[in-house]
Amino acid sequence: MKQKYVFPEEKFLHIGSVIKAQGLNGEVAIAPLSGQPESFEAYTTLVLVDDTGALSPELTVEKLRIHKGRAIVKFDRVKDRTFAEKTVGMGVLLARKDLPPSEDDEYYWHEITGLTVITTDGRYVGKVVSLFSNGAQDIMVISDESQEYLVPFTDDIVLEQNDDEMIIQPPPGLLEMNRGDE
Repeated sequence: MKQKYVFPEEKFLHIGSVIKAQGLNGEVAIAPLSGQPESFEAYTTLVLVDDTGALSPELTVEKLRIHKGRAIVKFDRVKDRTFAEKTVGMGVLLARKDLPPSEDDEYYWHEITGLTVITTDGRYVGKVVSLFSNGAQDIMVISDESQEYLVPFTDDIVLEQNDDEMIIQPPPGLLEMNRGDE
């Protein structure tokens, strides 16, 4: 179940959700939105947001381990299981200022989301509304408000991109297959 949290998106990125308390000492299990719990190793402080949009104070990551595809985190202000249980269901936010720089051949999903997608022959496909990983590659979910397309984010398909748009060269039939056309 993907939950939408209200928070100042110009300051924070939603990177996961607390799914359960872990153990007795205040650890929490976090499901990362990226599917890559190891990315949490780069974060030293995080903020939690509840379903009303209330933000926690900045929380320092005291301890982190990866277990079964989840980040198991011990925050400085969460001292016991009772307190940890109160955080279940909250969104986990990272301050944009704390985002590690990406390498030349890397990208963050938030940098792709919102881009207008056009084919090499000038056809408007839609806007990237989200991404997910299928284990082998990242998949863009592109919507033109009436149709949704699933397009792999690969060098063979994505030819160019800038801050506003992306030019793709999908293999023959990919967009039609996504629409369910014959």
